Amino acid sequence: QLKGEGVDRFLERLPFQDTDDEIQAQCAKVAGNLRLQAAAPMLTNQLEHSSARVRFFAAIALGKMPSAYMEAFAPLAKMIEENQGQDAYLRHAGAMGLRAYDPDQVSFWHPSKHVRLAAVVALRRERHRAIIPFLNDREPEVVEEAARAVHDDFSIPEALPLLAATLPTSSEGLTRRILNANLRVGDEKAAQRLIEYALDPGNASALRLEAAMCLAHWNADPYLDRVTSRVRVLGKRGTHGRRLLEERWSALMASADPELLQGLTQLADEHALPIDLTLIDKIAMDDSRSASVRAQALELLHSRKSARIMEAVAKALASDQATLRITARKLVATEDPQEFFDKIVPNMEAMTIEEQQAMYQVLGKTRDERAISAIREAVQAVIAGEAAQEIRLDIIGAAKKHKALKGMVATYESSLSTDDPLAKFRVLLHGGNASRGRDLVHEHVSAQCLRCHNIDSEVHQLGPNLGGVGSRLKPEQLLESLVFPNTTIADGFGMVSLNLKNRAEAVAGTVISEDDNRFVVAQVNGDQITVDKASVLEEQRLSVSSMPPMVGVLTMPEIRDAVAYLQTLK
Repeated sequence: QLKGEGVDRFLERLPFQDTDDEIQAQCAKVAGNLRLQAAAPMLTNQLEHSSARVRFFAAIALGKMPSAYMEAFAPLAKMIEENQGQDAYLRHAGAMGLRAYDPDQVSFWHPSKHVRLAAVVALRRERHRAIIPFLNDREPEVVEEAARAVHDDFSIPEALPLLAATLPTSSEGLTRRILNANLRVGDEKAAQRLIEYALDPGNASALRLEAAMCLAHWNADPYLDRVTSRVRVLGKRGTHGRRLLEERWSALMASADPELLQGLTQLADEHALPIDLTLIDKIAMDDSRSASVRAQALELLHSRKSARIMEAVAKALASDQATLRITARKLVATEDPQEFFDKIVPNMEAMTIEEQQAMYQVLGKTRDERAISAIREAVQAVIAGEAAQEIRLDIIGAAKKHKALKGMVATYESSLSTDDPLAKFRVLLHGGNASRGRDLVHEHVSAQCLRCHNIDSEVHQLGPNLGGVGSRLKPEQLLESLVFPNTTIADGFGMVSLNLKNRAEAVAGTVISEDDNRFVVAQVNGDQITVDKASVLEEQRLSVSSMPPMVGVLTMPEIRDAVAYLQTLK
């Protein structure tokens, strides 16, 4: 109602001197919304108020003034510095306050990294080239924030060449922006930087592949930004990026580890890049190479139908590396079934557990009566209790893939105890791979274990800390917690549902702490919320776990690996 000409005369009606903190906060909010320039001195004083809420609205309001109030710059910087990045609201308000200042009139450099971070955010909002010096800041956090400002969203085009020339760091996010900036800059120096990065074996495989992909997309039109997925126009440019990639392709392939080799193969298929099978054959035959690299080379020779595949496979079969032998046997099953069933299958018992598990995976996929016969014999051994416990899951898994063995699978399942809920899962207690299990717990997209659990961290999460769980729980208990999480709920991690006054949705989660006046609840989405008990209409303590059963989220072999890993957390 107060907006319009002559609004400054209403300043005296705002009770800035009121003793109530909320009244003062609302005064600052109104002054900002009305852009009351005359209120700037009072807003500046509020930057030192004891109430964070008052400071928040004062800083926001100063950023909205028609003219920057120069006397407020130092107090704003002081407020940001004292906050030390702890209060996210004050951090945001400080950056919004700095937006009012012209970097050509005031220096945004400050000894405190928190002030410099706020300055970068403010300059980003204005897309101002004064952000460029922050790309060379001594603090990695400031550099990363500056890189996001230069690269992301609508960007700061004049700063892109400087970002492209910045040396990549240990930060993946920053490095990806640097690589992509070189693609967007598109000159010969940028192309050279990309190929040099891709060829350096000291760099992470995923990022070396990213550099190669930038060169492969050199002339894409339109171009989908590889960091932000924003559609961009790269503009007219020569073909030097693609040409450089083709010239150095063989050297890149020769220096690749398994992860990079696989990615480069896919890149070659998608962009019609050449693969030198002679080079791949040399990699497969090279005893100095790691087993995983040679195994990937074997797969490439097979997929490209190399005439020398069986020669490389024969050498791999004689290797002392299980990984290589496993890959070679799988390829023999396809390339020479007679050899596979006459010489390899009969010798399974002499293989390691890992190799036997892999063999049953191959037999399960092989549509051959001889495979069915071998699996049938193994299922009989499982039913008789004679098969090694570590391979029983794999044997039954292979049998389930053949209709002819449906009856034997039913016989096995009927032999399991009906009184033991864990009966059909007990095969998961043996034969797991802890290394694969660690990868699942840390990285599985669907399970997302570390979204709700910590490992050796004191921060309270929605689920129990997994540090030392291998000492606290027996293997059967670990298995039960994965397949039947509601059976036993760890102390302090039961669910609570709170219906509140003036809130339509209930608050649900686990109670982190509780006293006579309030609850602190970790919600299912990971956020924490403090609830006054006086606002609670109804409280329900639920005997259910916030964790879903992993059956259906993970495969049975994956659950087996997860159990093996959890047992190592002593």
